[in-house]
Amino acid sequence: MPKKVKAGGQARVTLAHFGKILNAMVAEPRQVDVPLLYAPPGVGKTESVEGWINDRNQLAVDGRSRDPRDGNWRCLPLVLSQYDPTELKGFPYVDSKGEFRFSPLHTFPLEGPAVIFFDELGTSNKEVQNVVLRLFSQMELGDYNLPPNVFMVAASNHHSDAGVFVHKLSTAMKTRFVTYFVDVKFEVWKKWAMKNDVDPSIVYFLEHNQEFLIDINPDQDSMPCPRTWVNLSHQMQRMKHLGYRDMRSLYPEMVGRVGGAAAGAYQNYLEIYSKVDVDGILKDGRYPQNIGSQTGDFAVMGAMVGTLKNPDYKVNSGMCKNFIGCVNKMKREYAVCLVGDLMKNTDFLETLRKSLKGTAERKHYESLLTDYVKLLKKDDA
Repeated sequence: MPKKVKAGGQARVTLAHFGKILNAMVAEPRQVDVPLLYAPPGVGKTESVEGWINDRNQLAVDGRSRDPRDGNWRCLPLVLSQYDPTELKGFPYVDSKGEFRFSPLHTFPLEGPAVIFFDELGTSNKEVQNVVLRLFSQMELGDYNLPPNVFMVAASNHHSDAGVFVHKLSTAMKTRFVTYFVDVKFEVWKKWAMKNDVDPSIVYFLEHNQEFLIDINPDQDSMPCPRTWVNLSHQMQRMKHLGYRDMRSLYPEMVGRVGGAAAGAYQNYLEIYSKVDVDGILKDGRYPQNIGSQTGDFAVMGAMVGTLKNPDYKVNSGMCKNFIGCVNKMKREYAVCLVGDLMKNTDFLETLRKSLKGTAERKHYESLLTDYVKLLKKDDA
């Protein structure tokens, strides 16, 4: 839930909660007000709107939706700074009756369900902002009228954010919106990152070093933020596919995306992460020497989840003793986190349980999981 704020404060929400705001926005076929999301660069404003569209459509695919619009939602991004006022209002012409008309911009949808996403709103100049004022308040612009089941959402960097080049919105523009500021919370980003296949080594490095999740510095050419970490993950996957395995060959890719300080710390983590032998742990009971330390446990967590996300990984009952031995050697708080992440992101725990049917180890294994699930629920409470 959003935080309670004092008078003069800001309505602060997480990106996860913003999806609930969008659900409320489309509860009726006509838009009542327009949400504006302020956040620093690279935290996932665009992805949050696109992800909401995908989630709503997936509800229909899964048969879990009662809304006939689900399955057909479209997201139409629009960066106002790329248009001039005439384009937005519509090119003037005289119709067959001799009346002066405006030809609407073809980007605006004529039917729904759709969301017009005004991205990077603050980069638009005052002339453009003045033209679209009527669209945000009266739901019309020139001869264009917002159809039923077509909704508008806006996002922007705030003029007070470090290193951004945006125009301060006029008071008239501000009053057209319901304004929210994003709280960047690691746990929210982690959930999104695991769902979207961000390299687990990046996720667990950042869990151990959350100061590097976002550090916007206008004096640096490369800097860490959710966007650049995701870009690095994609580049690492491409280079591994091409056969690059030496971490030293990846270092320029790291620096070029997240900057020297974050890249140096991440490479040091990778040196430890890459030495975690998940097969050795689960099949042979060979545990890393540094297990039980903070750095070692984070490396084990990342490597374990990264390996066991693969649905083709072969699981057998012989792994039970070694898995229990592994979590018992870890610090309790990290073992709880590992069990929780395995439950959320892999089938390993359930597959191992099934493989233990009829064995003496099953009772011990299920007792262990029961204890950890209780601790997880206690932590979430």
